[in-house]
Amino acid sequence: MKSVLLIDDNEMFRFILSEWLKAEGFHPIMAEDGVEGVQMAKSHYPDLILCDVNMPTINGIEVLKQLRNDLGTSHIPFFFLTSEVSINSTIMQRLGATGVILKDARIDELRRVLTTLEAKELM
Repeated sequence: MKSVLLIDDNEMFRFILSEWLKAEGFHPIMAEDGVEGVQMAKSHYPDLILCDVNMPTINGIEVLKQLRNDLGTSHIPFFFLTSEVSINSTIMQRLGATGVILKDARIDELRRVLTTLEAKELM
């Protein structure tokens, strides 16, 4: 079963998305902030990381930088999750993210990302 690390400080969002991931056949791993997310990524080596941009302690950009600088996690597909429409996906991809998904996007968008990643054998 493919694992997805979900890093987000919003407990309700984590719960809803984790339930959807389970229903889609994925094993969700949850972290409530960036520090815990980095630790979980380095201990579980998930197949995919979905990470909020704005979080307390360390933000999603810092999480991405730390994981991209670690040989064990640098290859893991990493998508930012954000509710901010103004986030520039091109800039985020230059920083090393695989892409950006808007939190208010339809669930079809997330399903498309998961399907595309599986098809490309990135997961």
